[in-house]
Amino acid sequence: MATIITGPVPDSAGQPADGRLEFRQEVPFSTAAGSATQALAIAEVRGGEIFAVDGGTFSMPPSPPGTAVVVIEALRGRASIRRVQIPDQASVLYMDLLPPILNYGEIWLVELETDPIPDGAKPGDWLYVRDTNMLYLIGE
Repeated sequence: MATIITGPVPDSAGQPADGRLEFRQEVPFSTAAGSATQALAIAEVRGGEIFAVDGGTFSMPPSPPGTAVVVIEALRGRASIRRVQIPDQASVLYMDLLPPILNYGEIWLVELETDPIPDGAKPGDWLYVRDTNMLYLIGE
């Protein structure tokens, strides 16, 4: 089963990013569903959302134990390179693949700007507003 990878993908200012994500397996491997090679898998990022090149959902096979995927973020500027593991689950937020930065916490989802911050959210967590596609750092 492939894991669907979804946004949000914000830029450095917290605005919805545009560009592309390039995924490359560190090692080729086989599963019951087929083989994964080291050829690039490209996802387009438009308005902070992730799409396959054909416009559909973007998915990757889960990473076998001990392996990783190299991700090149080419989002309106200098590219960043990251090493991530794709979990064996139905879907995952792209930001949940990334290592935590500066001990920032969880990402919480609300539909509208006027929705309250969810119970359990704390300073250092992120709030993603689906209606506006904005990401905010929750403060004190």
